[in-house]
Amino acid sequence: MRKDLPRVVKVLIDTSTFFDVWNAPKHLESVWAQNTLANLLLYQVAHPTLTVSSFTVFEHLDGLYRQRREVEAAEFVANVVPTLEVIYPDLQINDLASKIHAALRVNGKIIGIGDIFIAASAITANCPLVNANTKHFERIRGLGFPLTIENWRDA
Repeated sequence: MRKDLPRVVKVLIDTSTFFDVWNAPKHLESVWAQNTLANLLLYQVAHPTLTVSSFTVFEHLDGLYRQRREVEAAEFVANVVPTLEVIYPDLQINDLASKIHAALRVNGKIIGIGDIFIAASAITANCPLVNANTKHFERIRGLGFPLTIENWRDA
């Protein structure tokens, strides 16, 4: 890496940011799209491959199938997924996700299972989680789990 560039740590891209990256070129007049693309370009200098949880792949495919867009789903699996680093849940991620889920339930702050596994994947991989909708993930951090959150919509 060049010395004049800031150090950019590897991150895990959540579903909302994955959609932002996907859709930003269509919304270049929006500040969120400009910020997302600027952050993406800076990130990809150091990390050309995006890292996602298998639950982000699931959520994207689920949305396509619910909209009856089977051809797009097949194209996503064939053409996009191979370009990504996908983190699949192992025993360590499952264990942490269970702890997070239990803590959220006990404290009445439940969120979706997919988000719990995405957060557990980020924590286990020691990666900040990039998300455009930080509210759910703040609940996890608020319960003492070491989740770092970034929002690429911010400058």
